[in-house]
Amino acid sequence: FSITLAATRPESSPGMLSEDDRAMMAHISSIYSRLMRVGCTGCSYCMPCPFGVDIPYAFSALNTLHLFDDRHVRYQYSLHSSGLSGGRSSAASNCTECGVCEKKCPQAIEIRKMLKVVDAELTMKALKPLLGLMRLVRKIRG
Repeated sequence: FSITLAATRPESSPGMLSEDDRAMMAHISSIYSRLMRVGCTGCSYCMPCPFGVDIPYAFSALNTLHLFDDRHVRYQYSLHSSGLSGGRSSAASNCTECGVCEKKCPQAIEIRKMLKVVDAELTMKALKPLLGLMRLVRKIRG
């Protein structure tokens, strides 16, 4: 369908949208809502996680996978959350379901449930032994 933004038409004033504009926005919104797995804004109110889970990063990675069909995000997530790039593991699998994060979330996200989805969809199980070995080597080397 044809799109004419209201702001470009002379008979419009700021904030006005035509029926076509509203239909286009509704269509885009429905696509975005369908692809977006977690409505996390990245506010980090849920942080810090007592068990080290980087909740905003985990949800951002999951949304990136689904919004952009970006398969490389699995590698990025696995490496980032493994702790190899410095620090401790921040993987979704570290979640003990204590629920501290959910009490703080202004979006009322079912964080514990969604971290299981992150683990299932993003954690590259085949890389776990290699990442564990790399952590051991790093620890030995100091």
